[in-house]
Amino acid sequence: PYTHLSLINVYSHLPDPVAFLADLRRVMAPRATLVLVTGNGGDVTRREFPGSLYLPDHLSFAGENNLRTVFDRAGYDVEALMPYA
Repeated sequence: PYTHLSLINVYSHLPDPVAFLADLRRVMAPRATLVLVTGNGGDVTRREFPGSLYLPDHLSFAGENNLRTVFDRAGYDVEALMPYA
């Protein structure tokens, strides 16, 4: 089992983030660490969004509340959500 995993700029390309993250848990060791880096497209309005959404390449847009819900539904304990600039 993996003890450390990272998903960098992957989340927005997932058609079903809950199912993917739940499946990922199956190959993770107990107390493993997952670092996920993604944009906060779920927290900005379309007017504020910079440029094209590049659909259908980007399938899932997430904000902080959405990520908490997705991780909860996939069976994770969220230690921290940290925005970056």
